[in-house]
Amino acid sequence: MTEITYEKEKDYGYRDHMLLCMKSEYLLDAGIRNLNGKSEYCYDVKNRRPLSLVYENTVMKGKEVSLFFHAMSCAVEKTQEHLLKCEGLVLSPDKIMLGCEDHTPAFIYCPAADPDYRENCIRLGEFLINKVDVTDEQAVKLCYDFYDVANTAALDVADFLKRHICVGIKSEKSGSLQAEVQKQPQPSDGSSIAETNKEQEQYYYKAPVYEDEEDDPLINIPEKGLLRLLIVCSALIVTAGSAYTYIFLNPGILKAAGISQKDYILAGALLTSIMAMIIITLLQMYVHRRRNNEESQCH
Repeated sequence: MTEITYEKEKDYGYRDHMLLCMKSEYLLDAGIRNLNGKSEYCYDVKNRRPLSLVYENTVMKGKEVSLFFHAMSCAVEKTQEHLLKCEGLVLSPDKIMLGCEDHTPAFIYCPAADPDYRENCIRLGEFLINKVDVTDEQAVKLCYDFYDVANTAALDVADFLKRHICVGIKSEKSGSLQAEVQKQPQPSDGSSIAETNKEQEQYYYKAPVYEDEEDDPLINIPEKGLLRLLIVCSALIVTAGSAYTYIFLNPGILKAAGISQKDYILAGALLTSIMAMIIITLLQMYVHRRRNNEESQCH
């Protein structure tokens, strides 16, 4: 098997565009192929084997389970960077591909796979609890926690990974996931454990935490503040345009006011420029304020 394909029955808009732009060690490169009037998503899987096949006759050691969930967390972070919800991740054990040499997991992101998301999560949870090394209590607990999350009504894999897995953008830039885990310091006593935890908190990237879900820009696009500003600006434009058009179509009003049609046109052009500058200034002020708020939440 050299590629995996999914039928593309409709246009997914910005999700298709983001999919083609998204690059990560833990996501398979995607392409869209049009042939004989049909479109399909294509994913190159050369030099990779499915998770289900790699562990068909063997168990997953604790270290391998940890590496697997770290890779999944990196993939979820990358999708969120591109404003994509993780429902598009294909979490079926048959479609999660591992490198033949280092067993680095790579996931498929496909908008057309959204309807199968919950079913795939449950299948992956069942696969993990059946394949995990039962002598590793921590790995067993992690797999069972994932299985429990997969079977909840409010399925949220991203939240599960945030609570259980510490992973950041820098891990992807510093080489393979295997090397990243191996270079973690191994503390020998209580004091060094505390120092190590503090260093890890400073090293790893943390997404801003929003107390109110409605403030999260990944959930509300556009946000209420921006939407309100756009509505106000649109109302100003419509009102001014309507008034200008009405007066222009009624020359008697201009004549009564002692204004020539030429002067009225020039005044309209000037007012249009001033209004555009005001709108641009308001938008810049909003973006600047929003950026400051996000930076303060990050710190």
